[in-house]
Amino acid sequence: AQPYVCIGYHQDLEREVDLEYCAGHGLPVARREVGGGAVYLDAGQLFSQWVFHRQAVPRDLEERFGLYIRPLVETSRALGVPAYHRPVNDIHVGGKKIGGTGAAQMGEAEVLVGSLMFTFDKATMARVLKVASEKMRDKVFESLEQYMTTLAEQLDPLPDRDDVRALYLTRAAAALGREIVPGEPTAAELAL
Repeated sequence: AQPYVCIGYHQDLEREVDLEYCAGHGLPVARREVGGGAVYLDAGQLFSQWVFHRQAVPRDLEERFGLYIRPLVETSRALGVPAYHRPVNDIHVGGKKIGGTGAAQMGEAEVLVGSLMFTFDKATMARVLKVASEKMRDKVFESLEQYMTTLAEQLDPLPDRDDVRALYLTRAAAALGREIVPGEPTAAELAL
């Protein structure tokens, strides 16, 4: 609903993010309970999170990511994007990253997170990071341009988000061997 900056569980906020820039541009900064690096997030991404009891997903990290990533890759391929899983936890197209994922154990839960990147504001991503100089910021932007891609860069026209969401849910249900039923958290889940 609103752009924000998200940092990984183990990151040092003041070292990674230009807090003055974020405050001046109304960008909230949040720490997630999943590892990884600082990232700018907005409505250009469609996020997914799987939350399971830790015994319900493969114990091996590569197998766990493989299970989670398969529906993301299959969704992209069904759209005409030749995506592939680049172990351990990235999704690539022609050597460029089109999606990353993360995982965390939270109590008895195993949480897997990722996204389908319709668009990605590389300029703002480079701007929210704390870097030593503007020259370094230019290098960060150039690196993002060279190493990242999006569905918008791969497809013309860009598919409808609701259609992509439905396609993803179909692929996720097949990967899990389960029907996916929309619902809301229970009162006990919300209390927890």
